Amino acid sequence: MTTNDKKEFEAISEKLRNVKVIAKSNDNNDDFTVEFEIASILDSYKREEYQQVEEEINAVEKASLAEIEKLSDRVAVLNKEIDTLTNHADKTDYIVAVASGFLCGLLDSFFVGQFSLEEANKWGTDKIEEFVKYEASKDCGKEMNDIYDAIHHLENKYNIPSDNLMPSFGGATQHHLKDFAHHPNIVGLIFSILTQFTGKAYGIGQDGLLKIEDVASTDLIGKDFPTKISLGVVTWFFHLVSDVAGSTSSLHRNSPGTGLPGPIVSILYEISKIPFFNQSGNTEFSQWVTKLWNGTLPGLKERGIRFDMRTEVGLTREFGKQALPVVMNECVVRGFYFIRRLAKAIKETPVHNLSEFRNLNWETILPFKNRTIVRMITIASGTFTIVDLADAAIRSAMKNGLPTNPAFWASFVLCVNFIGIGRFAIALYADVSMGIRRTKLVKERRDAFIYRELEKDVVIQCELGKTQIALAKMYEFVQDVVENTFETMAQVVAEEEESFDAVAQAAQRRKEMINRVKIQKI
Repeated sequence: MTTNDKKEFEAISEKLRNVKVIAKSNDNNDDFTVEFEIASILDSYKREEYQQVEEEINAVEKASLAEIEKLSDRVAVLNKEIDTLTNHADKTDYIVAVASGFLCGLLDSFFVGQFSLEEANKWGTDKIEEFVKYEASKDCGKEMNDIYDAIHHLENKYNIPSDNLMPSFGGATQHHLKDFAHHPNIVGLIFSILTQFTGKAYGIGQDGLLKIEDVASTDLIGKDFPTKISLGVVTWFFHLVSDVAGSTSSLHRNSPGTGLPGPIVSILYEISKIPFFNQSGNTEFSQWVTKLWNGTLPGLKERGIRFDMRTEVGLTREFGKQALPVVMNECVVRGFYFIRRLAKAIKETPVHNLSEFRNLNWETILPFKNRTIVRMITIASGTFTIVDLADAAIRSAMKNGLPTNPAFWASFVLCVNFIGIGRFAIALYADVSMGIRRTKLVKERRDAFIYRELEKDVVIQCELGKTQIALAKMYEFVQDVVENTFETMAQVVAEEEESFDAVAQAAQRRKEMINRVKIQKI
């Protein structure tokens, strides 16, 4: 190889070493350029190391592709959830929701009427007495139609130990509230069983503090485990039944009696005795619950109503009356949503027989578990509440004058539909919760997009790396070919030079021979 040939080969090699691979991506409008120089691999690795590097790149690419698939699946799930949490209600939906709330509010104003504690107490008393007579009849095996006979039978047969400690727990008028074993809930049951195993009664004394006292007699304490459980559960239950409608002595006086605290008063009184509510001698909450039970709170005292079990049972009827327009409002809105979405789905996907109904997307048709129906219910219940509160204010003002009069608020409260307010609060909470949930999912989806694009960039870089290795291999192949070519050419030239020299020598020898022949002839 001549000097000029070597220089030409080195120039070609230098050009191959300076080859760059340039890639551009416009994915999601994010422009970027990646450049790789073949020289970096050639300078760092030998030919035998190319296979190892390529295997490592393939492993990274495989992991990135798996992560991209995983992120894509997650994005698809997030898209579905976000769509469910997105409000798609239109003008028609809003109009129907407002109209339904307004009309049901008018029905509530004209047909449900004012909340009545008197009616609640009367209805509750009738139901409680029916229940007492029913239980007494089952227990004695004969029909008992007189409430006095029913109570008398149960009082004589079912007694509990703490009944003999009446003076220690507030006397005849208060011991049903202050003695925990007379509470018709899980707390009362626990203390009843506890009395059987400890021989002590538990309640609140005259000083307002927890009092634990030995039972007056052990005749009502079980001798073995089964008996204790039977007395603590069965006897306790029937004793409460005998007390819930008053006592025989109160009936003699033509009085309703003290009855039993209902579940609401019981739990409020138990909470009021938690140390948190009695710090620094603060007993206002406890006194308020006691007055509620005694019927001495303003609004109850004038009516002569005790807030006992009978009144609480009657409240279910009053709240049931209030629930009717609220349920009607709910049914109208959900029914409209269902019919409209079903008609739209059938229009988009024609249905010719019953089996083809399965092809419809029922998740968007059924009026449950999506932001659109929740928003419509929120608007409908909100409109209902506005109409209800406006009606209550107008009726109270017509009866008692301006809001500066305390009687205005007493009348106002009795005219309010609390079921409607509760439904509106629940709908509003659900709507806001869905909005918060949607915001979080949108952020998660954005992060998933970013991570997925990063993994895509890794895949691109892996492909570029493999291209780089392929070019490096091609470079070495070209280099070998060029070297072999130049060596072959040099060898051929050398052989040709040798041939020319042999020919020249032969010609020279021929010329000398001719000259020698000429000389000899002379």
